Amino acid sequence: MIDLIIDANDIRNYKDISMHTPDSRINEYIRDAQEQDLRLLLGNSFYFDVLSNLSNPVYSDLLNGGDFQKDSCTWTQQGLKAVLVEFTWGRYTYFGIHNDTPFGNTVKLSDFSKNTENKDRKDIWEQSKQRANSYFDVIRTYLCDAGFDVWDNGCDCTNVKGRHLRNECTVSKSNGFNYSLIK
Repeated sequence: MIDLIIDANDIRNYKDISMHTPDSRINEYIRDAQEQDLRLLLGNSFYFDVLSNLSNPVYSDLLNGGDFQKDSCTWTQQGLKAVLVEFTWGRYTYFGIHNDTPFGNTVKLSDFSKNTENKDRKDIWEQSKQRANSYFDVIRTYLCDAGFDVWDNGCDCTNVKGRHLRNECTVSKSNGFNYSLIK
């Protein structure tokens, strides 16, 4: 089982999640967001390097956010934890309405509640992905400028036009990965 970069309390710092929701349920969505969203943005090698060095001070700013200098300006990157919170929140909101019971998979309701419409949950999922990708856009600039040895974003950081999107840059290495932002 993989280590989790964030936990339920990290999400509660940003989002309104019921205190009655078990952490084990939230961890399921954190794990999915790490493996299905964040890993694709970082690339396998860098993702697993970060996971195996979570307590290394070298990765503190990358994980928690921080300021860096770019073009004579101070830029602020939110950190991978904020990216992961957004991906997790979107997944939890969109996919997390069902409960496994002895009678099958159900949606629990009471006299004082009703289901959130599927369209509304999907809108939240899409907005969360957009925020996560927006945060990561600045993180990608930070990674290129900071010169992390293991970071191989699939492009030549000196030859990027506009934003640092993997699918907009010149590929400098052929490593078999198809880099693109999560759509």
